[in-house]
Amino acid sequence: MPRLIDPEDYARTMLRYAQEAARLAQNRECADLDNDRILELALAHLVQNV
Repeated sequence: MPRLIDPEDYARTMLRYAQEAARLAQNRECADLDNDRILELALAHLVQNV
């Protein structure tokens, strides 16, 4: 069965998710994860995709 996505596309997608996670975490502290459930879930989702 042929691949649906080129391996280079995987790398680009992972990089895009990692960059988005870095932007979301920028200027945040660990305590923010305890106080902001949406931030916690968003970062978890992005990291899982990386």
